[in-house]
Amino acid sequence: MHLTNYVAQTDGNGNFTFNGVEVGEYVVTAQKHGYTLAWSKITVPCPSITLNLTPLETVKLEEGVYNQWGQIYKLYQYADYEVGDWRYTESLLLLGDIYNSAADVTAIPAIGYLEPVSRDTTIELLSMTHLGTQGFFESSEQVSYANNKISFNSTIGRRDFDGLAFKLKFPKEIDGKVQLYLNGRVWYTGPTYNTPPYSSGSVSGTAVDNDGNVIDGATIVIYVKDTDIEVGRATTDSNGYYYIPGLSPDTEYDAYITKPGYG
Repeated sequence: MHLTNYVAQTDGNGNFTFNGVEVGEYVVTAQKHGYTLAWSKITVPCPSITLNLTPLETVKLEEGVYNQWGQIYKLYQYADYEVGDWRYTESLLLLGDIYNSAADVTAIPAIGYLEPVSRDTTIELLSMTHLGTQGFFESSEQVSYANNKISFNSTIGRRDFDGLAFKLKFPKEIDGKVQLYLNGRVWYTGPTYNTPPYSSGSVSGTAVDNDGNVIDGATIVIYVKDTDIEVGRATTDSNGYYYIPGLSPDTEYDAYITKPGYG
């Protein structure tokens, strides 16, 4: 989904306003760390809308940085139920600059697929409210289903993300698992529902110089402590902010910051 770049922040009462929006049809999304994504399709001019975000404590969450520009994959389940001998989970996959914090790039490929890897498990592409099975992918971008696999092919830039919804069906006595393959490697293999212990953490902060001035465009790199194993990186935004998800709370890490012209 290529955004028109109308961005607003909610105030203390959760209210938001977009000014100077041209007449037309839009998809409005609401994103916040620790919450599910909310969206609505509107036609401007329009009355006010309400977007409901749900805390993520009750769902399975996997996310991580999948390229050097700080673009993120995010996978979470929003429905989990049983019918007879079968269990079903419904999930959302998001790809790209989800938190408006990635580097300023224009067309980075996002090519991959979702495929079940547990026995007797099937996957289905779901229709998203207002958006259909294409989800947040543009009509010119590939989203397809064949041979029990959902494939996608798009390009993602700054303030841009794609997403789709899918369902897993599997025998209720097993762990239904899915594999996410993206840009040449497997990023996740596991269930799409909450399984204790929950072990996903993140690190965020602001980069500043010795005088307290924020440093934008710096690269933050996270390594497993005392090794050269890189587990995440991000680029600071214009406010010096960075965010690196997908870290284990049971592992120690070293963090490094680099930018030309700085020590």
